[in-house]
Amino acid sequence: MDANVIGKAELLGLPGVGKTHVLNEVDKDLSINLPLPSHKAAERKKLNKTVNVLRGGLMFPNLIFVLVLNFLKNRKKITSGLQYFRMVIVLLERSGEVNSRQVGTSDEGIYQAIWGILFRCRVPVIEEMNLLSKILSILSVDVDLIFISSSKKVHFNRYLNRLDQRCNDFFEFTNMQNYLHGRHVLAVILTYCKKNDISVSFFSNP
Repeated sequence: MDANVIGKAELLGLPGVGKTHVLNEVDKDLSINLPLPSHKAAERKKLNKTVNVLRGGLMFPNLIFVLVLNFLKNRKKITSGLQYFRMVIVLLERSGEVNSRQVGTSDEGIYQAIWGILFRCRVPVIEEMNLLSKILSILSVDVDLIFISSSKKVHFNRYLNRLDQRCNDFFEFTNMQNYLHGRHVLAVILTYCKKNDISVSFFSNP
């Protein structure tokens, strides 16, 4: 990966695609070129997360309103209300963190949390785009996005290994429909970024 695309940035990709692995490799090989330190989801402390959730909620009450309204409007099209609101809390936490300091490169940032919310919805593309637009207009996200991909075979093997290790990943692709929907949501986000001139770099994780 080119060190020039790593700064105040977020990695985006399906669960198990290797985002944290890529960031670990960047930290080891290119840390001297990182203008800001990296932040990994697994390293965030519970107290800091709680503070960031509260900060995010206080700073962006309109975000809570939009996401609650979306749930009420589409509750029959949301696969899991519990996981939907769990990702709402994650989005508030990420938003609170980003606005509390200069956060460097993150393996689980605002865009990944948005992916988690959209993943739980089964609505037409136009509604996905509208919700994405509302969220980003409220948050005014200013980061470079790095899309991480890998071959389907490698990804599935890595994901099955994660399940064998009983990792806490609540986006288990138990069937091909969920997997394809996850890819669809990523395509929606990338399409939105292209239409709105949001910087996206692409990296294939072997």
